[in-house]
Amino acid sequence: MDYTKAPIELLEVSNYLQKIMQKNTGNLNGEKAIYFYGDIAKNSLLRFEYFSYVSSFDNENQNNDPNHRFLPAIECIEDAEKILNQLLENHLIQAVTVDTNTPKNTLPVITTKPENNNVFELDQYYVWNYVNTMENKVKIFLIACISVVFIVIASIFGSFYHRIYNSHDKKHHTMYDMVLALVETIAYIFGMGGLFLLIRFAVFQVTKIMWKDRGLMLLPDLFADCSFKERFIPVYQLSEAKLKKIE
Repeated sequence: MDYTKAPIELLEVSNYLQKIMQKNTGNLNGEKAIYFYGDIAKNSLLRFEYFSYVSSFDNENQNNDPNHRFLPAIECIEDAEKILNQLLENHLIQAVTVDTNTPKNTLPVITTKPENNNVFELDQYYVWNYVNTMENKVKIFLIACISVVFIVIASIFGSFYHRIYNSHDKKHHTMYDMVLALVETIAYIFGMGGLFLLIRFAVFQVTKIMWKDRGLMLLPDLFADCSFKERFIPVYQLSEAKLKKIE
């Protein structure tokens, strides 16, 4: 299936769905393939996470072009079904049947349906022709960054603890230890906050160079005008070129 001519808006919707939905793996012509149920995809587009996903693009690029429109807004079931139909028409997904009556350690068998099946149905299984490989690269990069930061912080804190608590022949007093612990805690909180902002900036700049202007932004809505909970959704997101509105 040729999905290379699909609009970038639809690719981003696909990226969101693959990120938010559970990954069910089956056997399609001897190869692993990811499939999903139509109704689950519809519900995923109606979740708050999709609104946050769309808003992050708006927050990032609005200053450059106030009149620019980004990913399609979804306000009702009909809007969600319209977008899913466009995924099908652009061959990003394909209708299939899934045989789950297989041995316990065997993947379900996936069989494709005729290509002229271009109407999205909620009670139908679909397989992804387009798979977002960038998501795996992002996860590997984040794991590597977190590991390095953890090692560095552990080394710094270990050295600091050893220097403070062994600097006066172990003659500690309860009040002294309590005050010292409080000061250290406050210093750690502010220090970790500043370190996170520095890492957040560095990660964005490095990934922007590595992945051809697709910078990885940690907590993209951290400073947005929203509730405390919404500031941490999504945890990370790739910045994109300007997107055109789907008609």
